[in-house]
Amino acid sequence: MSIAINHCLSLLNSCKNLRALTQIHGFFIKSGVDTDSYFTGKLILHCAISISDALPYARRLLLCFPEPDAFMFNTLVRGYSESDEPHNSVAVFVEMMRKGFVFPDSFSFAFVVKAAANFRSLRTGFQMHCQALKHGLDSHLFVATTLIGLYGECGCVEFARKVFDEMPQPNLVAWNAVVTACFRGNDVMGAREIFDKMLIKNHTSWNVMLAGYIKAGELESAKWIFSEMPHRDDVSWSTMIVGFSHNGSFNESFSYFRELLRAEMRPNEVSLTGVLSACSQSGAFEFGKTLHGFVDKAGYSWIVSVNNALIDMYSRCGNVPMARLVFEGMQEKRSIVSWTSIIAGLAMHGHGEEAIRLFNEMTESGVTPDEISFISLLYACSHAGLIKEGEDYFSKMKRVYHVEPAIEHYGCMVDLYGRSGKLQKAYNFICQMPIPPTAIVWRTLLGACSSHGNIELAEQVKQRLNELDPNNSGDLVLLSNVYATAGKWKDVASIRKSMIVQRIKKITAWSFVEVGKTMYKFTAGEKKKGIDIEAHEKLKEIILRLRDEAGYAPEVASALYDVEEEEKEDQVSKHSEKLALAFALARLPKGANIRIVKNLRICRDCHAIMKLTSRVYGVEIVVRDRNRFHSFQDVTSSMEASLPTQTFGCLYNLRFVAYIALGLWILPNFDEKYQARLRGSGSKVSTFESSFPSFSLTRSSKNPIFLDYFASMAASAAFSISSPPFVPFSCKIRRPFLLLTPKYPKLVSVRASVPSISIDDKSPVQTKTSTWQWKFKGNSIGIYYEEHGREKCESAKNILMIPTISDVSTVEEWRSVAKDIVQRDGEVNWRATIVDWPGLGYSARPKMDYDTDVMEKFVVDFMNSPESPMSQSGNDDLVIMGGGHAATLALRATQRGLLKPSAIAAVAPTWAGPLPIVFGRDSSMVSRYGMLRGTLRAPGVGWMMYNMLVSNEKSIESQYKSHVYADQTNVTDAIIQSRYELTKQKGSRYVPAAFLTGLLDPVTSREEFLQLFADLEGKLPVMVMSTKGAPKRSKAEMEALRGAKGVSKFVEVEGALLPQEEYPSLVAQELYNFLQETFAKC
Repeated sequence: MSIAINHCLSLLNSCKNLRALTQIHGFFIKSGVDTDSYFTGKLILHCAISISDALPYARRLLLCFPEPDAFMFNTLVRGYSESDEPHNSVAVFVEMMRKGFVFPDSFSFAFVVKAAANFRSLRTGFQMHCQALKHGLDSHLFVATTLIGLYGECGCVEFARKVFDEMPQPNLVAWNAVVTACFRGNDVMGAREIFDKMLIKNHTSWNVMLAGYIKAGELESAKWIFSEMPHRDDVSWSTMIVGFSHNGSFNESFSYFRELLRAEMRPNEVSLTGVLSACSQSGAFEFGKTLHGFVDKAGYSWIVSVNNALIDMYSRCGNVPMARLVFEGMQEKRSIVSWTSIIAGLAMHGHGEEAIRLFNEMTESGVTPDEISFISLLYACSHAGLIKEGEDYFSKMKRVYHVEPAIEHYGCMVDLYGRSGKLQKAYNFICQMPIPPTAIVWRTLLGACSSHGNIELAEQVKQRLNELDPNNSGDLVLLSNVYATAGKWKDVASIRKSMIVQRIKKITAWSFVEVGKTMYKFTAGEKKKGIDIEAHEKLKEIILRLRDEAGYAPEVASALYDVEEEEKEDQVSKHSEKLALAFALARLPKGANIRIVKNLRICRDCHAIMKLTSRVYGVEIVVRDRNRFHSFQDVTSSMEASLPTQTFGCLYNLRFVAYIALGLWILPNFDEKYQARLRGSGSKVSTFESSFPSFSLTRSSKNPIFLDYFASMAASAAFSISSPPFVPFSCKIRRPFLLLTPKYPKLVSVRASVPSISIDDKSPVQTKTSTWQWKFKGNSIGIYYEEHGREKCESAKNILMIPTISDVSTVEEWRSVAKDIVQRDGEVNWRATIVDWPGLGYSARPKMDYDTDVMEKFVVDFMNSPESPMSQSGNDDLVIMGGGHAATLALRATQRGLLKPSAIAAVAPTWAGPLPIVFGRDSSMVSRYGMLRGTLRAPGVGWMMYNMLVSNEKSIESQYKSHVYADQTNVTDAIIQSRYELTKQKGSRYVPAAFLTGLLDPVTSREEFLQLFADLEGKLPVMVMSTKGAPKRSKAEMEALRGAKGVSKFVEVEGALLPQEEYPSLVAQELYNFLQETFAKC
């Protein structure tokens, strides 16, 4: 075999598409090996198994080969059995039988029987079974096991057990297969009987029993099996979480997810999507928010299906802004499911025009809509009353997008006409449908007739329904409601009597409400017990208050019985959603949002109760019924403000800023160490407040999406709490709200408390501190700087060290590194200058509009201005060392030709502030950033918010311990006190306001960030120092520079965002090596 052919065979193994495979086939033909069964078999195998659209080509290869062997036929049979066209496997098998010279073997039968099972053809399965008998392979281990699976798929448990009984020596796979077959045939007792007979059981055996019980609805048996399992793997946990969710036991599903985390297991994609689905169905918004935080911190946010589940969860829990936020964060990872989920979410809330805009955006981005996409789009048009738009898109389905309308699309059109009151048009549309209408389509129209009170048409529709589904309780109730609304009580009584005679039970109404991350279910008409008593008592109190303060009068028309008015009032007062509302008001903190999920439509009286309660009690109430969302928000009356907002007269803006700032304070506390804690490091948190002793979270009825995001990240730590996890949401602030007169700082000299370095006071390094007056726009701003040099070194070269830009930026972070480098004896001697930014550290803090250009001009002037300290040094050999944004600013100024250093060292470089890197820079976010900046800069309010939420010891300590330092033990009280003193100066908030909201970002994307380095390729040496313990997002930006164009040296050291302060000796050593490598001896 030639080297070229061997090379082609190796290329074949990595071939990913049909075009490349045809080229390899061409080479085989040219080499004359295409007639060799070995090479042709390899081609057929790769076409059938590895390339999704290559089965027709594989079939042509087989038919063109003069004498194909069994391997070729079996390969093609196998390929078709695993495809979307399994019936083609039978055709290939028949072709093999017709050839005559090729006899089927055990693999042939195993693959073709599997194909018959996949398209559930019992007739074909019988034929294959007969052929296996004819060839003496019916009792073969592989064939018999596949036959068991076939009969199980087709529901023939007796045949499956008979095949199993005839097997001479069934292995464990066969035992598991027959248990599965019993469950598929609803023979739960038979499955348990066989399972008990098994002498040996593996993980699959236990998981088969678990899944079988769950699917059969035998939840107690599933619990017993789960408790008896010797070992629980990912499949076991996922089965319990998803299974209990599908069976409506949402609290159980949540409980098993918590247990999974306590067992130090890492959840997989299935368990996460399953528990998020449970949140979606039950409306468990708070728990879903907590899950979102866990997803972000544990590193699952890259999984598309998990993001799709988050979109669905937020949409179905009534928070469309958060769903949009997740969707916008997906960017290039969006699938058709992602687009459809967000469109469906907008549709649920009646945002039809926005849904249409997103649909058009989806098609413009190259994503082809499918059947589900059009269902969501038509649903959106229906709920928003967009009749013309709905008709247009329905007509475009087949004409433009080549999607054949299915019964669901016709049902959406009927709903579109029915909701808008065009009942006769809806009826005519159904009669003209090209496919027979189902009961669901007629039922949709019947519901519209009930809403609009059209008795005549309702009776006609019910006649049609009698032909399709005569015993459906929902249809009878709808028709009964139509009669009751019209006052036809005899007809109502007749229908209800017929339901009793035929033993037809109406669907029981129930409602879910979330309190303390636990779901509580209330059912209409149940006997008073437990929490029901509490709910009824609170409901009486609510109704009395609504009568007195809002003039509430019961909508007795909602009581569809011919009884006295008093009895009607009593009936409507027992609806499940009212009980859920009362229980939530009794248990939740004052002002907390209330979200209720109901399985049926909300009645008019309940709608009125929700509206009045929202106004009188000052709460936001969201009710999701069978058809849509109902949002009630009126906070103008009796809600007590958790902050003295009346004093400042800016309720909404102040809350908005408070939540943003609180989020910024919370965010740094959840770094990778919490992820390690979640993975089971053994460290436990007793309560959420133990990590944040100075604050407890505040929930507001006007809760911006930022708080939802940050609170979800914060609440992820609650998973390590003992059951049930709880995050206290109260509105107490444990610090004085307004600080006393701020004290101006003293200059505090601090050395990093790291054992590996010791700077002795008697070192030969001289330190000079001074202030330079920077002339800017008519102002003279005092800029603090330090010079570190050796006593006797006239020919030393210059280093400019620039601190990072943050609310606690200071020259102190570079002081130890500067002294370390300067005191070293080497081929080159150095003089180091450290400068504080204007508005930060020990420099003056005038009120200015700080942005990137201002900061860039400052660096340029400090280097080039005739009276600046750097220009007076008289030395052209200059090296700039900067951390974070400072490094990127220096690079940008150098790229523009404004600076001309000899080298640049970028330590932990960054390019985006906290908010832009999380939320992006679209127009809506830019406006919100502007609101935050404006409020932080406002007199009184801004100073108060800055002192309360940013400038305090606890927030600074939490920042340093979570993401500024890699090792919490390195954070000393002296460092915290020093930084805290700096933030108390007048004017301290102006630069942080610009930094947090992106005004100081040197670039706007990673591409621009990398381009800065690329543009300096060959012009000067550039060193990048990455850190091992940096936060995930910052670490990603650093890693993007590994091997990047323009980066002449890349090193990695211990630390996080301030390695120069936390590990000064390590940083100094790497920087000194870079200097010595770059410059000649002085």
